[in-house]
Amino acid sequence: MNWQAKNIPFTENPGPIGDGAALESEQPVDFTELFISDVLLQNIVDQTNLYADQYIQAMDDTSKHARCHAWKPVTVSEMKTFMGLLFLTGIIHKPELEMYWCTDDMLATPYFNKVMPRNRFEIIWRFLHFNDNTTRPDNCTDRLYKIRPVLDHLVSKFREMYQPKSNICIDEGMFLWRGRLAFRVYNPQKPIKYGVKSYILCDSDTGYCFNMKPYCGESATLGDTVVSLLDRLAGHGYRSFMDNLYNSVRLCERLLDVKTHVCGTIRKNRGEPPVIRDVRNADLRIGETIMRHNKNVMVLAWRDKQTVKMVTTFHQNNMGHVESVIKSWTNQEYASGGEKSATENTPRAPYNTDPKNRLNVSFAVHELVPILPTPKKQHPTRGCRVCVRKGLRKETSFYCKSYGVPLHTGKCYSVYHSKANYSA
Repeated sequence: MNWQAKNIPFTENPGPIGDGAALESEQPVDFTELFISDVLLQNIVDQTNLYADQYIQAMDDTSKHARCHAWKPVTVSEMKTFMGLLFLTGIIHKPELEMYWCTDDMLATPYFNKVMPRNRFEIIWRFLHFNDNTTRPDNCTDRLYKIRPVLDHLVSKFREMYQPKSNICIDEGMFLWRGRLAFRVYNPQKPIKYGVKSYILCDSDTGYCFNMKPYCGESATLGDTVVSLLDRLAGHGYRSFMDNLYNSVRLCERLLDVKTHVCGTIRKNRGEPPVIRDVRNADLRIGETIMRHNKNVMVLAWRDKQTVKMVTTFHQNNMGHVESVIKSWTNQEYASGGEKSATENTPRAPYNTDPKNRLNVSFAVHELVPILPTPKKQHPTRGCRVCVRKGLRKETSFYCKSYGVPLHTGKCYSVYHSKANYSA
């Protein structure tokens, strides 16, 4: 039976919106100020000055010579300079903070001394604050309370400035942190393995971060997290691509209720039927597919080198060719009269499979041509497919142009294109 996906039209106009659309500038600082606005900086200045006053008032008389008594209230303009230098330390790396103000000719970075003294930078860094400690409720469980105003401001600006295109992606991102933190996580599959994990929703086409939610050890379900990340995108026909950490048949049906499609890989025991759940590599030939669907959701298992299981709510129940396989089994046309240039690589055929139509056409179609030279080898060779199947280690300098299969001229070539079991 031909399965039809639920038709949910896309009803949004993607692209910059609000102040993002109105901005006519090519200067990076103007785009930065869309997100790190004067409103945010004024709040940081107020909280920094407040914390400095609270700290100094709480000191006893024995600390009258402490450096903090040199404190002067910071301004928005000065905070911008401080933030600029802080960002610059991420580009210019030095082992210690003090070395940015070093006057040694070999190590000096003159710009830092020019715009702000070292002691002033360090004292602003000492009192930098984003939220009032004295107003925190005794029963507050928000582990991000101290940075909550900044985080909420930035995320709200992410959502205000841009409307994503129809394809969106939800995945985890890591912010590097190796210090002491109750909700620091370790993920060996990420480039940054230690740090603060965040769930992030991005535009698949541009990579723009539309929404994010740091993980602080709370017990919220993945389904609730996904729905909260969608925010205003729910109900407008978006297509969400997610990996098997999130996907389940139940989540697909839940997102369909808010007019959002889903596609991605799926783990075992996530609501799939038994025929999909229990399928093994030995049950499928390479390229073979098993599909099952209910009214709204289709689940399938497809065999490549391993069995891949996925779920979708908007594809049809048919499988096309994978692009890499198509390139291996077909001729490719080139701009220079259909011939490969000397800088092009010789195509490689899949090692474990043979093209189905290698026996169905005449020998004239299967042209045997030399393997092209590479920067490292002027006369490259490859293992002859027929000889390898017979357990012989013999190489050839020719390959079948139609399929990219290396073959010896003569008997190996004729046997490969005339016998189904050419290894006998």
